Amino acid sequence: MVNFNRLTILDKRLKDFKLRSQNLVHKGALERLNLELKSKGLIFKPHTWIGDEWFSPDGVTGFAIPFYLFNRELLEIEKNVIGYAEGETLSEFYQLIRHECAHAIDHAFFFKDDRDWINIFGNYNKPYPQSYTFKKYSKNFVRHLPDGYAQSHPEEDWAETFAVWLDPNSDWRSRYKNWSCIKKLNYLDSLMEKFQFKRQNIVLNKEIDPIHENEITLAEYLSNKKKHYKLKKKPSVKHLEHVAHKNHNGEELYDLLRCYESQLAKKLSKELNTTQYQLKSILSDLKKLARQENLKVNKRMTARKSTSKILEECTFIHYQKMMKAKSHRVIM
Repeated sequence: MVNFNRLTILDKRLKDFKLRSQNLVHKGALERLNLELKSKGLIFKPHTWIGDEWFSPDGVTGFAIPFYLFNRELLEIEKNVIGYAEGETLSEFYQLIRHECAHAIDHAFFFKDDRDWINIFGNYNKPYPQSYTFKKYSKNFVRHLPDGYAQSHPEEDWAETFAVWLDPNSDWRSRYKNWSCIKKLNYLDSLMEKFQFKRQNIVLNKEIDPIHENEITLAEYLSNKKKHYKLKKKPSVKHLEHVAHKNHNGEELYDLLRCYESQLAKKLSKELNTTQYQLKSILSDLKKLARQENLKVNKRMTARKSTSKILEECTFIHYQKMMKAKSHRVIM
């Protein structure tokens, strides 16, 4: 791995990192995607390139993968500054490449031209929203990417449905048997059967906004991304004062959250009736806040409550604040 100088790394242009496709952190994942397509009888191999985000441009029969997934140091910077990195885990990476593959294969075969497509998924010419609020309990959509992404737009509904259908471990026939979205899955299944062993209508292996042409610096990229997702540099900590504050003399909140993070996400997601992904997002924000503000646990509370109970209370308070501020609204 290239040993970048940390004093100058933020000033480097993205094109200057000289990233290579063979250095993808998830070795063999793209090859497995091609095998999954082949197992469905589809003669289609999407081409991929290194970009600054996940996307499959209209008309292009492939998709871009974010540059930070081709260097572990850049991956760590993405996580530390943004709070998370899409595609960091192998399971999430598979979810994302199946989703992007759905867009790419649609560009190759023009599935939207099928007269039933709009009746099933909706008007694909509908403008993309800047944000959306998803219905947690809706059974009209598959559950694949976090935050009910299938609900954001008809084309994303298609892509999410395709991704679930393609996943060999999804068991979609059983899982969605009594859901209304089974109609979409069955339609897609029959549609794909018609295109088995057929050559695609077009092959456009064009790279849009490849990283080797990107002139912005890493600092500019991170700044733009934070602005897009409206990440605040100095969020308020007033709501946490009685539990954690920089002047308390207990243990470091950040260290405790790191130890209990998985346990908290699993337990509180059930109690709050939300997804573990949503809780992990809350915890990620809380950890960042704890580290930035050097928050320490109120030592007087430890005499009355266990560490896990104190952390649950702290997480719950932060969850309520974020939900009240509509921080749960998903930015596209």
